[in-house]
Amino acid sequence: MSTVQIGVIYLLDLNILSDYIDWTPFFNHGNYREISGHLQDEVVGVEAQKLFNDAKALLNKIVSEKLIQAKAVVGIFLQIHLVMI
Repeated sequence: MSTVQIGVIYLLDLNILSDYIDWTPFFNHGNYREISGHLQDEVVGVEAQKLFNDAKALLNKIVSEKLIQAKAVVGIFLQIHLVMI
């Protein structure tokens, strides 16, 4: 496999990245597959909403105070597909 291109992206905008956070793993229990089900549940909804609000507040603090930096390494590779007859 030969490399066609590898690049590093420095200082990705956390404001943009934060829109793509999948919160599902934080609420991955019970009968619901999506966060909205937990937030609307009669039993756990209030606490789930508190947890979600706290998580978003912490994320906003991290972004606004630039407590972390986001970087990425991307690569495009040549793929060779061999077919055995």
